Amino acid sequence: MKKIILIISFLCFITIFFYNCTKKIVSTADNNTAPKEMGETNPNGSSELALLMREMDKDSWKIREAIEKNQNIPDIKDKFAKLHTATPTEIDKKDATYKVMGDAFLVSVDNLYKANSKEEKLSAYNIMVNNCLNCHKAACPGPIVKIKKLFVNQ
Repeated sequence: MKKIILIISFLCFITIFFYNCTKKIVSTADNNTAPKEMGETNPNGSSELALLMREMDKDSWKIREAIEKNQNIPDIKDKFAKLHTATPTEIDKKDATYKVMGDAFLVSVDNLYKANSKEEKLSAYNIMVNNCLNCHKAACPGPIVKIKKLFVNQ
């Protein structure tokens, strides 16, 4: 009987241990925000800025597709501008360098919408992606491989 209880206890412990290794809820510093979920694909949690960056990635693919098909570019400037106000995973990463690089990125977004020809739009798009890449090289290298896939070969 003691063996059965010991085995069951051990199996429960192992199950709980492995479950906690794959998914963890962490409360945020600000009690007014929802807790962020952590897991294997998102080891740093889902901060407001991380979620925004994922949306920006999806929107960038939509912009690229629109340019390649010579269609109107979806208007996402307001969404992209939130990169200055969104709460990051690590507060100390949002420093003066982040602000300068964010401003450079937003200028490149504006230039993308000012471009007229398909070639100008492709060039402006690649400059925008390059600004993403430069910032991530300096602050958060995790998504660099994903960002490099956004480039359009001209």
